Amino acid sequence: MNELQNKEVYQGLNKLYANVTEILANARKRAYTAVNFAMVESYWLIGQQIVEHETGHTASRIDVVTLSPTD
Repeated sequence: MNELQNKEVYQGLNKLYANVTEILANARKRAYTAVNFAMVESYWLIGQQIVEHETGHTASRIDVVTLSPTD
């Protein structure tokens, strides 16, 4: 192969590597989001069970507190 062909092969491999890296990064983000949602949901359900057990009746309402970052 000549120098031009080597450069084209190198550029093609760089593009392939960048695409694979992006695919994996997106998959990690989706996995993190799914796991985070499942954990929050399970903690909420556990809290609901505790409230129902402690109060002796079904929890009909859970107050949601919105936390905002402080400056």
